[in-house]
Amino acid sequence: MDAYEATTAIQNSGAGPVNKLVPIIVITADVMESTRERILNLGANDWMTKPVDQKLLYQKITDLLSL
Repeated sequence: MDAYEATTAIQNSGAGPVNKLVPIIVITADVMESTRERILNLGANDWMTKPVDQKLLYQKITDLLSL
């Protein structure tokens, strides 16, 4: 399952209704703007590219959980 399929499954309650509201941060090696747009249009909350910047990931998680 790739990020597109996983995001769609979560958004459509495929991971269970309780998980529909789980924040989604997609981590990808694809830096194309079209990929970012597609991911966000599918319902992901945020995205970032590899290699993972640990401080940035922590900040993104903290920001999403403080909403």
